[in-house]
Amino acid sequence: MRSGRGNGECLLADIGGTNIRFAIGAGSSLENFQSFKVADFETVEQAVEQYLESTGSRTPVNACFAVACPIQGDRVQLTNNSWSFSASELGQRLGLSSLLIVNDFKALAAAVPSLGLDQLLQIGSDFSGPDSDFPTCVVGPGTGLGTAIIGPRNKGSVIIDGEGGHMGFAPATDEENEIWRILKDRFGRVSYERLLSGDGLENIYLALNKIESKGVYIPRLSAADILNRAISMETDELAERTLKVFCAVFGSYAGDIALLSKAYGGVYLGGGILPRMFPFLQRSDFRQRFDDKGRMGKVTSQIPTFAITTKDVALRGCCRLRMEIDQDGEV
Repeated sequence: MRSGRGNGECLLADIGGTNIRFAIGAGSSLENFQSFKVADFETVEQAVEQYLESTGSRTPVNACFAVACPIQGDRVQLTNNSWSFSASELGQRLGLSSLLIVNDFKALAAAVPSLGLDQLLQIGSDFSGPDSDFPTCVVGPGTGLGTAIIGPRNKGSVIIDGEGGHMGFAPATDEENEIWRILKDRFGRVSYERLLSGDGLENIYLALNKIESKGVYIPRLSAADILNRAISMETDELAERTLKVFCAVFGSYAGDIALLSKAYGGVYLGGGILPRMFPFLQRSDFRQRFDDKGRMGKVTSQIPTFAITTKDVALRGCCRLRMEIDQDGEV
């Protein structure tokens, strides 16, 4: 590990189930973006060391790590990979004066207020714009399914990160009922994350094949392969149907979270697997299912939905959260 101290710099990391992304924050600017595969390292400490060595960066005084798991106490256990560590011990081993650990969607939510229209893609009809007097939601699928709620912006940004992705999946069609039954036989309990994640794409694909083929074996495809086949010019009806189900269920889930928080401030869609499917998402049933809330459809129909198109948003959120703590003197 390189020694030394950065001059007002902050080490930033976004740790997911598949990738770990780094940057160095200096004020509000970010430098030295780099990404690694989690599977290439046994510990997060090894990944940090590799990043600092490869960029030639000195070890900053402070750090903020966004992690894809619930945060409670000093011990951190990633939900969708095997990494586990003590925040206090990791900070000491890295030579940090302060290490802030936050949920990855709390970091994503922290960056949302600073996003411009050129960094967003509206999904659905035009709206007059988000209402800053009401909460904002951030939801998104990646290795898992993340969720956070931001308090009204004009009253201060209070961010509540939760584990909404682990709420029970509620089927809305006969086909989804069949998918739920197949996944229940396999997992016992079916959460939304069993469908709305990288593994979720694979689960839907296998379930749809089982419904149609009556159990005839097909090669197991990765989420990336399913996505590639669904959006390519080559016809793969099963992959396309898989993505249609994915987008529809995602719309139902996002609409439920919007109702839960009365999110007239808007619902923002993030997560690692969305960018490649933006055109498909726009023409899918996402927005129809978002609004399909019975008597409460009059509420969701007034809530705008935006896909976040810019990269490294969670790292920018980490930078903002770290800056807020430094300004308050609570290091």
